[in-house]
Amino acid sequence: MTDLSRREFTKAAAIAGLGGLAAGPVAWARRLQGADDGLFDWRPVAGRSGALAGFNGGGNALLLVSGGQALLVDTKNSGLGPTLRREAEAAAGGSTLTTVVNTHHHGDHVGGNPSFTFDLEVIGHAQCAVRAEENAEQTLSGATRILDFISRAEEPPSQRVIDEVQAYVDGAGEIGAEAFAPTRRIEDDVTELTVGEIELTLHHPGNGHTDNDLFVHVPALNLIHTGDLVFHNLHCFIDVGAGATTRGWERSVQAMIDLCDADTIVVPGHGELTDVDGLRAQIEYFQQMREFVDEQRDEGSSKADIEAMTPDMFEGRGFERMGPANLGKMYDELEAEG
Repeated sequence: MTDLSRREFTKAAAIAGLGGLAAGPVAWARRLQGADDGLFDWRPVAGRSGALAGFNGGGNALLLVSGGQALLVDTKNSGLGPTLRREAEAAAGGSTLTTVVNTHHHGDHVGGNPSFTFDLEVIGHAQCAVRAEENAEQTLSGATRILDFISRAEEPPSQRVIDEVQAYVDGAGEIGAEAFAPTRRIEDDVTELTVGEIELTLHHPGNGHTDNDLFVHVPALNLIHTGDLVFHNLHCFIDVGAGATTRGWERSVQAMIDLCDADTIVVPGHGELTDVDGLRAQIEYFQQMREFVDEQRDEGSSKADIEAMTPDMFEGRGFERMGPANLGKMYDELEAEG
């Protein structure tokens, strides 16, 4: 098998994880902030606030640093936890990493949990814990694919990163399902936390992308991490098996919009940084798709017919292969509504 090009390697990262939907390799761009042994693309997202977002290797992470403490949102794909923890602690600049938040149970958001759950408080919805344990074997297996592809990439990461992933794979047999589950399970609609001098809230708005979604609101920074309730300029994964509903998803995103103004920084679960317009665009995605599918149903098109169509709203949107499946899921949802 030939080496992946950098472009192919980067594109593969974009479709990795997603609750096990993507069976292909996991990969990422090697965009580092000057560290020879770094992997993740850390970018400041709120000026001097100590907020950094990590954009590759799985769902977008967020690091908040304040008053000697640090909090990490989401832990990337399986196998990357050791590297993520090393880099997050280094980025914290002497502050102590005390807390991790899981926005939901999918493997590209909890895959690194075993590097944190043994000694830190990892917070997630109670149903996140249930589903993370149920999917643990599948999540864990992804580490082998990661090792394979970083090892033969055209532009591989540092040997230190490869060694970290190798060590993880070598010890995978000792990792139990419970290591992927949050250690603190919450069920309230709103949970308040403090990191140093920063107050934040975790919101569970109901079923949307899954039945255990959380989004993170940091009022002092005018910042929201959406989890996978936003796939910015990308087709999304509608995890029907985990309780997803597009109408509930719209309500969840609206709950975020209600907390925003024109200057709010929005870190999506996948895709580039955005703002309140990116939230509105996520709702519009479902509304346009629903209208299109409903019109086709009225004209007598079958589910298979509709899945083979390419509506105008699909143009220029990434994660292309999810589009047809989403049309089918919208069809099923509308059929169930009668």
